[in-house]
Amino acid sequence: MNLRTFFVYVFTLILFYSFFFSMYAIDRGNLIESMVITEHRLDVFVNKHFKKKYLNDDFFVEYQDDIDLTKLDRSLLILPFIMNVFSTICISGDTYYIDTIDADTYRSLQNLNNLYKVLFPRTTWNGKLIAKNVVINRPENKKIEQNKDHIAIMFSGGLDSVHTSLMHEAGKQLLITAWGQPDLKWYQLERWQRAKQLFQSFASQRNQTHTFFRSNHHTFLNYTVLDNLTPEIKRWWMYAILGPCWAGLAAPIVVTHGYSILFVSSAVTWDYPYLYGTCPVVDDAICFAGIKLRHYGFDKTRTQKCDDIQKQCKVNDISLPILRICPGFDYTNCCLCEKCMRTMAEILVSGGDLVSFGFNIDRTYAVARIKKNFVYDLILKGKKNYTSVWFCQQIQKNLESRFSSHKEELSDLKWLLDINFEPIAKQKSKTKIKVNWRKLYKETEYSRCV
Repeated sequence: MNLRTFFVYVFTLILFYSFFFSMYAIDRGNLIESMVITEHRLDVFVNKHFKKKYLNDDFFVEYQDDIDLTKLDRSLLILPFIMNVFSTICISGDTYYIDTIDADTYRSLQNLNNLYKVLFPRTTWNGKLIAKNVVINRPENKKIEQNKDHIAIMFSGGLDSVHTSLMHEAGKQLLITAWGQPDLKWYQLERWQRAKQLFQSFASQRNQTHTFFRSNHHTFLNYTVLDNLTPEIKRWWMYAILGPCWAGLAAPIVVTHGYSILFVSSAVTWDYPYLYGTCPVVDDAICFAGIKLRHYGFDKTRTQKCDDIQKQCKVNDISLPILRICPGFDYTNCCLCEKCMRTMAEILVSGGDLVSFGFNIDRTYAVARIKKNFVYDLILKGKKNYTSVWFCQQIQKNLESRFSSHKEELSDLKWLLDINFEPIAKQKSKTKIKVNWRKLYKETEYSRCV
């Protein structure tokens, strides 16, 4: 055998075994080594191989005193953890086992695996999660059966979740906040106390109920690894975890209190032309213990949401809500970051007052800052991603539709109508995956929880 033939032979073997192992998952044993369950806290100690490869730490979540985890079936108790790691299992190429899981969730996970293959077709999703026992759970406290207007909402205090809440004021709401987000880390006690006051104030003013959980659901994942598993997903948490994780983390709360729907709020719309992390295609495919996850607001731009909020508050004769857009230097909206400036532009285009929404800044200064710091320095100079550019285009479209009937009110924003965002949008979207959301939602109807 000459040298050339030898290298061809070796290369062929490498290709064969690469293909073989991409088709068949490797058995890695039990995903969970052990669980420690107390009344209000769950700790999950993870399979050593899985932890070493994909995680920074084991998992924990804590709930308030009204949630007694010892009274819930173990098939439900694993959901906060499982829904945060399922996509990683799917891409791992390995097989993992769990002792038990809720039946509705197990079906939803199968749907999710199929959806990942549709959304990210160039990625191999052949990892498996096998449950040794599947349990049908139905909450005993089904108080919502008598009133379908009663809902639970994942609530951050931002524009999207506030809009979801105000659009459902006819019924009782349970507003659920995650203490453990990137801007509200689970170990930041002082920042959490300030934010919690805002959440509880919003709830009490509207005769609603607020609750929360505290978890390392974001920091226990190793994004250095996860963000590089496939070229199709550059932000793993946003695109492969976000919707499902809320269902899992909120499950003990929603099951205990007997709600039948959990809402998560949209950030973009049906017209967003590329893949986005949280979306109705994924979120509406998830249910657990007879409870549905539902994506709300995908038909509204953020400027339109500002308009809805103002109309709703006027009809109900209540004050406008203080929005929590960023943590800020003194735990209030900084009015300097990209998200603050974008939200200020959305409020102004809708005809809203910045101070009433929680932005301590004069309109003249705000407009000048939006123009120079946001549009020209960040967007047009290519310092932000495509989504930020798209948001600017939506703000511009909403301004254009309102300007002729509100010329005097919006005259200081007229400059925005003259900007061409299309060149920078094309530049920033070169590597993105094109999606027709309406078509995809219809084509994936088989995965929907009904």
